[in-house]
Amino acid sequence: MDTHSENPFSPYELQFSVQERKAMLAEMLRELRKAKGYQQKEIAALLGISPQTYNGYETGRNEPPIEVLVRFSYLYELPIDMLVQKDRQHKENESVMITVSKMDEEIDEIKKQLKNSKYAENLQLNQLMGMMEQMTDIIKTVASNASPTDKKD
Repeated sequence: MDTHSENPFSPYELQFSVQERKAMLAEMLRELRKAKGYQQKEIAALLGISPQTYNGYETGRNEPPIEVLVRFSYLYELPIDMLVQKDRQHKENESVMITVSKMDEEIDEIKKQLKNSKYAENLQLNQLMGMMEQMTDIIKTVASNASPTDKKD
């Protein structure tokens, strides 16, 4: 089978426009900032950028360069692929909510296994589980706030 003819980006392409992806990242950044209790100017100062530049990321006007994405990843203790919602392949909020519910179930199962393991008291693992729960909560908030008829041009 010729793997060169297969499109490795097919799950990604045609699902979201560039502008929709920017809007998704913008909303994620906004929700993460609010969840951590930061003001835009505080994040801008931490990143070493102007408040106007940061505002452009939160409004979807501009895309952050890779270095800024890496800094967001460290700041919010999340992998970049979660920040940019790499695995989100559906526009419909209902579909996103189903996926997030499955993630919640998997997190609960991992927590049960962790609780009964020799790693139950491992602070880093418990913090990671907490962050994963926060992430699914943020995704739920973003999905529930988005209207299926919202289109960003």
